[in-house]
Order: sequence, then C-alpha cells, then structure tokens
Amino acid sequence: MTDAELDNLNERLRRAARESAAAATQLAGSELAPLLVPKLSRVARVRSHDEALDLWQETMLGFLQAIERDGPPDDPIALINTIARRRAIDRLRRQSASRESPSLGPFLDELPDPGSDEPPVEQWSPASRARLRRVLKQMDRETRLVLSLRFLLGWTLKEIADALDMPLSTVDARAFRGLRELKNRLNSERGE
Repeated sequence: MTDAELDNLNERLRRAARESAAAATQLAGSELAPLLVPKLSRVARVRSHDEALDLWQETMLGFLQAIERDGPPDDPIALINTIARRRAIDRLRRQSASRESPSLGPFLDELPDPGSDEPPVEQWSPASRARLRRVLKQMDRETRLVLSLRFLLGWTLKEIADALDMPLSTVDARAFRGLRELKNRLNSERGE
C-alpha cells in the first residue's frame, strides 16, 4: 500500500470514527487485516493463522474500546499498530511465563553433557525434580528458563532463541553455563 493510499485510508478511518466506533472498527478490519495479520503472526510468533486472527480480533477490540473511551483518533492506523504491537507483546509474555517451570530436569548423574542433542527427559525421577527445584531457585531467572525449556520440555536451542527473542549463541552459552552451574551446585549440595 502506498503512502497516498495509507493517508486516504487514515482519513476514511477518522471520518468513520466520528460517526461510530463500530463503523471505524469494521472499516479497519476489512482494509487493514490483509496487511497486518501476517505482520502480527511474525511479531507474536503465533503458530497458526487462527492464532493470528485471534490476535487481530483482540487488536480490533482494543481499537473499538479506545475510540469509545477517547473519541476519534488523530492517526487511526498508528493507534491500530500500537494496539497490535502491545497485544503481540502481551501474548509473548504470557507464553514465556507459562513455559517457565520451577521443576527442571534430571538429577546430577542424569544431567546431559553440555551440547548433547537429546536430553533424557524420560529418565527423570520425581525425587530428582524435587532436589533440582531447590537448586534452581538459587539460579537467575533467564538461566532457569533456558534450562527448563531445553531439558524439561525438550525444545531445541533454536526454538528457545526464537521464543525468547535472543541470539542463538546467547541461548547456547546460557544452557552450557547453566548446566555447569547446576552440576556444581548439586555436587556441593551432596557434599562432594
């Protein structure tokens, strides 16, 4: 869409918002959805088109509520972009929070070597998890999150990097250092 077309759409949205919030929302939904739904999919890292459409609907609801609360916006497209970005960030935060687990991984002897491809999730015992829970609470949140995603949920380092929006090398380094720290703490807890 060219700048002139965006300006035209912005003006039509302003006029529609003066008439009713519902009319502006309907116009925005029909005109902007093809442009912004794919962008939302990438920004919010949604896995399906349906999730992207849900996020778009949340954005349109926020747009409707903003018009009803604050009146017609000066720049409707900028407002929609802001609401969409905030909804995407909120979704990422909820996903990140729901993936973090306080109980992680195997006991000392079951811990994989740093850099191993397959974490032995199926070998972890409840007693190991309880002991590790105590040790993990002492570690920083980011390291605990990376280790949880990698070894409890079996995510690849690339999946973790994408989900946390971190460089792959950072995630790899955190996993490596985190495993080493975890082994050291468990060794010291055992009195070795």
